[in-house]
Formats: sequence, structure tokens, C-alpha cells
Amino acid sequence: MTVNYRGERVFVDITINNDEFHKAIDSMIDETIRLTKLVAAGYEDRIDSLILVGGSTKMPYIKQRLQKEFKFAIKDCGNPDLIVALGACLHADTLGDNAETSNSVLNEILSNPIGNVIIGGFIANIVPAGSSIPCSVTKTFYGTVIDQEQIKCNITNGKGVLFEDGRLEYLGNQTITNLKKEGIKPRIDVKIDVNSDSTIDLTIISKSDERNTASAKMSLSTNKKSDREEFAEDLKESFNYFCENHPHFDFEQKFRQYKNEFPRSVYVQEIEKAMAKTSVGSYQRNLYIYRLISQFDTDKA
Repeated sequence: MTVNYRGERVFVDITINNDEFHKAIDSMIDETIRLTKLVAAGYEDRIDSLILVGGSTKMPYIKQRLQKEFKFAIKDCGNPDLIVALGACLHADTLGDNAETSNSVLNEILSNPIGNVIIGGFIANIVPAGSSIPCSVTKTFYGTVIDQEQIKCNITNGKGVLFEDGRLEYLGNQTITNLKKEGIKPRIDVKIDVNSDSTIDLTIISKSDERNTASAKMSLSTNKKSDREEFAEDLKESFNYFCENHPHFDFEQKFRQYKNEFPRSVYVQEIEKAMAKTSVGSYQRNLYIYRLISQFDTDKA
């Protein structure tokens, strides 16, 4: 092969065996598998096959790795070298001067849901996965206390129930302020517009005064880890305050109560899974239960 060495092109003859080559490309295959699992999560029973595209998929090792990771069939597309270019040509046919006369129809869909972090650190989906792009969805949310003056929306992209789920990406946040005091918990409409250029427009509207709005533009390719860390700190601060005011609170009894009252709640199920590695009475275990208290019993929290 030819390499650039100090500005000069040099031909180098190197021989490596299969094991060495496989080791060199394993990290790239691992990332491909991770992304495929992220997209397929929750839809495995509806997927019949995974179709390989791109010239590199002609390597038998790639198919072998995928067959070990996925239960559905791994199939060749017939011409992996040209299939990506063919798709690009079909897409180009729907753009520009050909848009009105093109016979090609390409429907882009949202692979992961877009949601909002709610009290307790849970995710409430707003735009479901599989929605056609562009699309617009509005969902109503409530404040956590009476006469709350502002509400912050943390927007996520991905399949997850808890805010710390590694499958979630944080797109950004926005806060609506100056909410009217009416002696009730304020209500807001959260509107998400998903655009064809992989951006979203967030609009928050006060239900009591539609002139009071807040908006932000975000990218689906953004992952703001700082938002996740900030939310974790806020949750711990709230939990510590709760413990100071309820020094003898029985968290385990409260959790048993929630299991009986909400046996099918996805929040209860996910928290129970997260608690599996914790010990009774530990700080982390009680923090998990507190999150359910925040969700189901906001007056007490």
C-alpha cells in the first residue's frame, strides 16, 4: 500500500493475518453493533432481517459478528458497493427541479422518541418513534407545586424511562417563566416540531396565558451530558431536603405500597430493576424510591 511519509509517497508491503486484521477493525464493528441495538431497541420482535450495505460488509467477519449479536436474519443486499449511491440518487430525484415530477417516494421516520424529563427523573415521550418527518406534536404537562412561577423542560432523544439511561441523548432545555398564580398547579403545552434537517423547534406555551411562551431550536445530533449531570445534582439536593424533614420515613413500606397500587406502572418496574443492585436502607436505594414518591405523591415530596 502507499502511505505519506514526511511529504513523500512511499510504498509499503505489509502482511497481516486474519486475526490481526479482525482486531484492527473490531472497535468500528463494536460501534456499528451499539448503534444498531440503539435503533432496534423495543422493536426486535418486528424486525425480520438486517440488510448489509456498503462495500466493507462483503467481509465474512462482519456478518459473523452480527449473527452472534442479533436473533434476526443477516442478509446481503446484492450489490453493497452501489446500494448507498443508488439510495442517494433516489433521494436526489425527490429534490430540486425534479421534486414535483419525481416518481420516487422516500419517507423519513424518527427512529427514537423525543421526550421530556419530568419529576422523579422519568422520561415522558412527546413524539413517538416511527413518526414521519417532518411532524409536529403537542403534549400537556403540569407543574409540581401550586402557583409555580416557572417550569423547565429538558428534552431527550432515545428509548429510556430513567434520565440516566445510557440510550438517551440530551438535546437541550428551555424554561418558561412568569406563570400566572391561580391557586393551582400550572399547566403548559410542550410543542415539538421535528424538521427535515434533523433539527427540532421547541415551543412551551402557558395554558392560562397563550401569549406567554418560550422557545428554542435544538439538533437531534446533540448530546449534552451537562444536562444529565445537572439534573442528577438537583434530584439529590431535593432528596436530601426530604430526608432532613422526614428522618424516620419508611421507604421500603412506601415502595411496597406503590407496587400494590401501580403494578403495571413502567416507572415502578424500571425503578425496581435499578434497585436490584442496592441494599435495603442504602442511600442509593432510598433515592430511587424517593423518585417514585416525587412522581406519585408530589404533595408529600
